[in-house]
Amino acid sequence: MIGGSGRFLVNLESLNGVESIGNLTKHRTAPVVLKTSTGYLVRYVPVISGEALAHAYQASLVDIATKEGIACR
Repeated sequence: MIGGSGRFLVNLESLNGVESIGNLTKHRTAPVVLKTSTGYLVRYVPVISGEALAHAYQASLVDIATKEGIACR
């Protein structure tokens, strides 16, 4: 039997609790840890949620279906 192990760094952030006021929502940011020659550095970068990706995917499918004439009416 052969075994092994590994170590990795994963940057994870919950994007569900983003602040919103009425129909205005703050830009989503998440911390990213960068390794430098002197240690580690934390930077906050813009991100998008999985829900935003899903919406863009669905909108693209509708556009393609409409162009191909197979859209539901």
